[in-house]
Amino acid sequence: MRPTFLALVAAVIAAAGCGREPTDPSRTDFAGVWQSFDRDLYIYNIRMVIIEPQPGIVVGQWTADGRTDNLCTPGIPCRDSSIIHGRNEVSQVVLGLLGAGTLWASDRKAICSRESFARKTRTFT
Repeated sequence: MRPTFLALVAAVIAAAGCGREPTDPSRTDFAGVWQSFDRDLYIYNIRMVIIEPQPGIVVGQWTADGRTDNLCTPGIPCRDSSIIHGRNEVSQVVLGLLGAGTLWASDRKAICSRESFARKTRTFT
């Protein structure tokens, strides 16, 4: 066999064995209405409306009961809200909730399990 043929075969096998990069955009659409019934310091009943304008880019808005700065007048209900920006990657989902911190999950099975965040009728972490 010729060395160039062996090199070509090795290159084809190597290329076929390559998977997607962990930071590539995910093929799973993360858009939807999500809700958490947990409390995060001073806010609770966190609701998120998320869209993916292009694969891997996540934007939207979050609202919650309470305020992240805890400046609610006692006895009077109040709410807080801001924007969401983040990434939906092969290896993880990262959501920046402006004013409320960052939420991320690196286990796709955990995202699809019944834990703390609900999307429509399913619950996600």
